[in-house]
Amino acid sequence: MRFLDTDEEKWQKAIQEDKIGEWKHCIDITGWQSEILEEYSLQSIPSNFLISPEGKIIAINLRGEALLKKLEELLGECMND
Repeated sequence: MRFLDTDEEKWQKAIQEDKIGEWKHCIDITGWQSEILEEYSLQSIPSNFLISPEGKIIAINLRGEALLKKLEELLGECMND
């Protein structure tokens, strides 16, 4: 069974507990009825998107080394500071 967060309070608590508050997060509490799921063809949770300052999607669902490599490519020296 797949679940989506529909309780914003629990969602905020999980962000704090997982110590991932430095990243931007968003929630759509409509669950599987969300128009966003269909618009972006989301089929797995968690899903992640790297979005440029201009709003362009750069990458989707990178994990582990692939995510680190892409961030290093995009941010370069900023990651080492």
